[in-house]
Amino acid sequence: MVEFILDILFNNPESISFALFGAIKKAKKAKKLIRQLENQGIPELDALKSEEETGNIPQFDNSIFRTPITPTSPGATLYKPEFPYRGKQIIIDSDRVLLNAKDDSVFIVGDKAVGISSGGTFNIDSDDKTIINSPQIDLGLNAEESAIKGDTLVKVFNEYLLGINLLVVPQLKSATDAEGAVIAGVQRAGEALEALTSMLNEDIKASLSDIVKIK
Repeated sequence: MVEFILDILFNNPESISFALFGAIKKAKKAKKLIRQLENQGIPELDALKSEEETGNIPQFDNSIFRTPITPTSPGATLYKPEFPYRGKQIIIDSDRVLLNAKDDSVFIVGDKAVGISSGGTFNIDSDDKTIINSPQIDLGLNAEESAIKGDTLVKVFNEYLLGINLLVVPQLKSATDAEGAVIAGVQRAGEALEALTSMLNEDIKASLSDIVKIK
């Protein structure tokens, strides 16, 4: 039985189509449903106006659209979806939904937005690069601060550390008083500063990610 089901899922997609849509055979019935949607609406969808009466149809959580965030990057836009939606739509309601492209790709394209919501974990696995291309990327609903460019930060640190080691450390390590006597405490501080800058120079390089890259 298991092998039979897997064979239907992966080798006979036309069988799935027949099973899903075979019940709707008559064109008259389909046209009647369309006229009902356009002229009268569907009472079950109207019930979605109340958050307490959402029914059994799974809905995307639209809470992320309740607090507008002013975009700061050119090209970023604000979009608020319509709930309930009155246009033509397809609702797939099942215990599990599997999209499998055996030979090529799966594309999900939305003219205004694409929403993905999960009550548990959200996983993206890829054997190659994962690319997110957008004029603005917000991590968190109230994201405000800019991400740090790691390579640029390392360059800035290296420049300051080089300046400290060339200009400050030698002066401290050779510090003397007005009589020319060695100031041991200052010289030890110079040696400690030199060691710390060397450690920081290595640690800042190790802090760079081998996987995540930003522009």
